[in-house]
Order: sequence, then C-alpha cells, then structure tokens
Amino acid sequence: MKVMLRIKQAGISLLEVMLSLSIIALILVMATKYFHVASNSQNLNRVRSQVGVIITAINHLKSYQADYSQINTTAIAQSAALKDSGDVTTAGDIKNPWASNITITPDASSTFVVLSTDLPSLSECESLKAGFASNEASCSDRTFELKVGTIVGS
Repeated sequence: MKVMLRIKQAGISLLEVMLSLSIIALILVMATKYFHVASNSQNLNRVRSQVGVIITAINHLKSYQADYSQINTTAIAQSAALKDSGDVTTAGDIKNPWASNITITPDASSTFVVLSTDLPSLSECESLKAGFASNEASCSDRTFELKVGTIVGS
C-alpha cells in the first residue's frame, strides 16, 4: 500500500496578486486626484495673492500720479512690491502659476486699469472672481479681468 503525501506549496496565488495590484491601483488613482486638486488650489491661492500685491502696487503708483495713464504691466513689474517676488520674468512680464501673462492696461479714459490673465478653465476663473468682493471682476471664457481704480458710473 502506497501512502501519498501531499506537499503543501508555499507562495501566493494569482488571485492574491491581482487583488493586491487592484488595491494599489485604486490608491494611486486617489492620490493622483488629490494631488491635482491640491495643486490647483495652491495655484489659485497664489494667483489671489499676486492680484492682491498688484492691486497694492497700482494704488501705490496712483498716489503719485493724477490718473492711471502711466500705470501698465511694465510699471508694475518694476515696482518694489514685485521685483523680488519671482513672478516677474527677465523680459519684464508678470506670470501667474500656470505661466500665463498677467497684464495691466489703463482704460482709454485713464480713470482705471484693467488687470487680466488667462486661467486653465472657467471654474478657476469663477473661483478667482468669487475671491474679490468687487463687482468689477469678470470672467470671459478662461480670461479673468478686474478693473482697479475709479470707475465712473458704477
């Protein structure tokens, strides 16, 4: 009479490997989504901060002038508030965190300036607009615009 002994094999099964890979993939997808949301939120906060500094610089420059005619991107980029911020390129452009230019142009009447920048999507634009209590902020497609100064008739 022969007695057969079963030898138990050590190791993991294909099912265990597939289950482990599925869990790892799910965790990676969740982490990537969280990183994207956190990164966008950080960039949006950075733009809010930039706009606040630019508004302060505009108001400071205006205090030395009769109107807004000489206040533009170049004048703001050269102001002390932005010189050491790292937001100004060597060409004198002001960049937002998504590498789009922030432009400051005086209105034809020289009673205010328009600050504008392009953002990645309309949702970021609306979120930035909501951060400013002024009704002078607007979103057109992906472009954020804010009027800063004495706006007649508003």
